[in-house]
Amino acid sequence: MALEDFQPDCARCTALCCVGFAFDASEEFDYNKFAGDPCVHLGEDGACTIHDRLEQSGFAGCVKYSCYGAGQIVVQEMFEGRHWREHPGEAQAMYDALGVLRRVREQLMLLELAGDLKLDDAQGRERSRLIADLDPAEEWTPARLREFDIDGAVAAVSAYLASLKDSVAR
Repeated sequence: MALEDFQPDCARCTALCCVGFAFDASEEFDYNKFAGDPCVHLGEDGACTIHDRLEQSGFAGCVKYSCYGAGQIVVQEMFEGRHWREHPGEAQAMYDALGVLRRVREQLMLLELAGDLKLDDAQGRERSRLIADLDPAEEWTPARLREFDIDGAVAAVSAYLASLKDSVAR
């Protein structure tokens, strides 16, 4: 994978992040939103009505957020281009898939960046093993994501990255 593979393509998504996730009123978000409720700034056309002024409008959390390309994968590959508005019975499965796949993609991006370090053979093999766990030959499905131990995978990647501290100094 290349780093550009982790870029979100909002045009190929259906604003899953603007609907599926909850947020609390804070410095990051201007109001409380429940998971599954569309953001009040999400237009009927699926575009953010304040995108050009998110930070000034109290939505710095949106500016900082990245799905690492998970949104377009969930919509286009897992749900074959279907939209949560037109298929409300699948909406929760789409939100759940985004929540897990975003974390998977984040870990893959970190492992991709670790590949730029001078790794010894054992470190390279462990990196490859972790990548294979997060990017299996069989494509992700909503069911496979539900069963996947994402917390365990995040812990394994974190431990691996911590073990590379001497590689960074080389």
